[in-house]
Amino acid sequence: MKFRQAFLPLLAALSFAAPAQAGTADANTLLEMIKATGTQVSFNGNHFDKNCIGTTAYYAFEPKVDDLLVVCTDQVDVKNGEALWEVVAHEATHIMQACYGREVAFQDDGHPAMFRQLSTRAPHLMARIDDGYHSRTARSEVEAFWMELQPPAAVMEYFTAACSED
Repeated sequence: MKFRQAFLPLLAALSFAAPAQAGTADANTLLEMIKATGTQVSFNGNHFDKNCIGTTAYYAFEPKVDDLLVVCTDQVDVKNGEALWEVVAHEATHIMQACYGREVAFQDDGHPAMFRQLSTRAPHLMARIDDGYHSRTARSEVEAFWMELQPPAAVMEYFTAACSED
């Protein structure tokens, strides 16, 4: 696939890009793209959803049973465009992984660069991975946290490549 061959140069170029500046419009566009895949989107608070306790969002996927993105409104200020973007970009990565039918959306040779970028540009996110995730899910979470740092156009391009019907 041409997209995968072009991934490493794009990853290298983005490693020097400024942090993503995204807002509500970008988050809403990505949410519409997510809905177009058939994924249901819900905005719930802790009092509605016990899975929202202590987390900003989650993606539940089981083929032919469940395909749901939940944004936990007690944990995320959905009126803050940047906060909403980060949550949606993160969970969109897990949807990309489901679209590809595997634990990771990107080839393994791209992961060391993602780890380095997170360690230098967002050490607080790298610390969350180190402290809160099992080693078998670390790569999928690195992709998702890394995606939060990408420009909206790149995230949408990745999403389209992973989840479009073409």
